[in-house]
Parts: sequence; C-alpha cells; structure tokens
Amino acid sequence: PAALVAAIAVAAGGNALVLSRGGGFVEVAKVMLLADVAYLVVSVALSLWPRLSGRERVRYLAAVLLVPGPALGLAMWMAASGGGRSVSGAVIGSGAATVVWCALILAGWRHAGWRQAWRSSKHKSQPMNGQ
Repeated sequence: PAALVAAIAVAAGGNALVLSRGGGFVEVAKVMLLADVAYLVVSVALSLWPRLSGRERVRYLAAVLLVPGPALGLAMWMAASGGGRSVSGAVIGSGAATVVWCALILAGWRHAGWRQAWRSSKHKSQPMNGQ
C-alpha cells in the first residue's frame, strides 16, 4: 500500500502541476515516469531490498538499469529520427523492438539462470487447496 500511495501522490500532484501550467502529453508522460520510479523504489525498499546481500543488490540494480536500456535506446532513436510516423517506419520499429526484447530474453535464459529457475522444483506450480 505504501508504494501505491507514493506513486498516486507523485502522479496526482505532478499531473496537476504540469497541466495547470499548460503542459501536454510529454510532460504528463514525464510525471508518470517519476510516479513509476517512486512505486518501484518504495516497493523494492520495503519488500525485496532488506533480504538481498550486497552482491545481490548490485545484480538487481544492474538488471533494473540495463535490461530496459536497449529498448529505451531504440525508442529514443526512433522518436528522434521520426521513424514511427509512417506505416513502414512503425513496422520496422516494431520488428526492431521485438528483436531487442527477444535478445534480452535469450540473454536472461542463458546467462541469468532463468533456465535453472524454470526447471527448479521451487518454481513449479502447485495445485491450489491440495487438489
């Protein structure tokens, strides 16, 4: 609940501020990004962070910062080049984004232990209510 309240407060206050000053979609998107970051920081700080060792914290931060990097870089490049303004540009951009995400999934599967986690008995679904 605390993370959700923080995110709502950031979103509501920030959106009210930018809209009252004549801001548009871009400014609202920036505020929503800050609200999402607030939600992530508070939820991780209250749930996951205290249980991680120093090395696990570094790995978690690296994943949070590096995994979205290629997709965000591609989106920024497309926005700057105007590539998404035509049908062909949108198709090419969608294909490129799909390739980037597939590459990230493959890297996680091969190098981040996802394969072992998938096969581990800890991660197999258990029947509900003993059924």
